[in-house]
Amino acid sequence: MCASEGIPMARRLITALTLLALGAVSPAQADDWSDCGSRNDADLVIQACTRIVAMTGANADRVAPAFLYRGNAYLDKGDLDKAIADYDKAIELKPHSAEAFYNRGDVYLRKRDFNRALANLDKAIALKPDFVEAFYVRGSAYREMGEPDKAMADCNKAIELKPQFAQAFYCRANTYLDRGDLNKAVADYDKAIALKPDYAGAFINRGSAFLLRGYLSKAIADFDKGIALKPQFPEPFDIYYWRGNAYLAKGELNKAIADFDRAIELKPHFAEAFNDRGVAYQAKGEKAKAKADYDRAIQLKPGFAAALTNRANLPPR
Repeated sequence: MCASEGIPMARRLITALTLLALGAVSPAQADDWSDCGSRNDADLVIQACTRIVAMTGANADRVAPAFLYRGNAYLDKGDLDKAIADYDKAIELKPHSAEAFYNRGDVYLRKRDFNRALANLDKAIALKPDFVEAFYVRGSAYREMGEPDKAMADCNKAIELKPQFAQAFYCRANTYLDRGDLNKAVADYDKAIALKPDYAGAFINRGSAFLLRGYLSKAIADFDKGIALKPQFPEPFDIYYWRGNAYLAKGELNKAIADFDRAIELKPHFAEAFNDRGVAYQAKGEKAKAKADYDRAIQLKPGFAAALTNRANLPPR
């Protein structure tokens, strides 16, 4: 999923400098505008924007951007509800703000409220038909909703509008990956990484594609790179789980177990990780540990066919 990009820095600074040049704000207020519109520390942005929105007599054109920027800062802090509240206010004051609809749509997508996400992204695109980021995020929403054709159309549109936009190729690659078209997925991840060499998500998902193709060393290298670039990835348990599977397939059982341990530490009810760690323990001849993991996997996910089969096939002691 896309991370919200917000309003470009240049536009943020122009807002503050233009108001100062017009005599519309005092130098102290201009400092607040500069801080409010920056991409600096989120708490500093929130404090500055709060002072601006509290000013008496401030008109909508001046205050609406402050709500937008403060919403972005709340989003950076992971406070999604406060971000939405500020985007609501920005839209109330400035109903034709494509950026506010876009950002609110992105937050709703993070909350997995797909209908609201689509409604906001549709509005953003209607207001700004060349809004590349909105096509990318809407494509991501369609993908998560299980509508690959619509996702592909939006990803392609983003590429058409901005061929150097790495996220657009990432968007399309993810859709190819979902379809099982692994060669095309890898090709698009390659393009995304060429355009953005520090793109952690592209490395991680390309690693998944390599794993599915059986290119285990390449998969592990990509997982390693993704973890190094973004150790605080939103769902890191998946990365360790998939790298564990790559090590398991290579027969590097201790490394596989270490990764499954980490995945379980991050997501204690991860039934699949317990099952696959059980497979690794069984391969090492540690039958008691294998059985304990299969038991736990079945407890967490009753009817888990793979774990039931693995437990049934454990050789007698």
